[in-house]
Amino acid sequence: MREGGTTELIAACGFDDIAEGPGNFSFTSALIAELKMFSQIPCLFSARDLHAGLVSRMMMKSREKRESKLPKLRGSPLYLHINGDVWNSSIVLKSFKEEFNQWEY
Repeated sequence: MREGGTTELIAACGFDDIAEGPGNFSFTSALIAELKMFSQIPCLFSARDLHAGLVSRMMMKSREKRESKLPKLRGSPLYLHINGDVWNSSIVLKSFKEEFNQWEY
């Protein structure tokens, strides 16, 4: 690891849990939906923001699943700040929708 950098982890669930399988209720589906949401407007967002959005989205999916009388949603997205300044930094991501528009045909 590079000295002075920040390392963060977002995972589908912790090591002692089982993530939801493929489909509408999966971590991957929630991640794709969350990234699409952030891509709609050019903006900066952090890994922490992404995780918070994933947790919120998964909570909504859990309610949907319960209302549909399906088995309880398994796993919950996990966030770990591995190294770097814990109080001030989270990896910042940027939506590039604005730049991609120049290549659309």
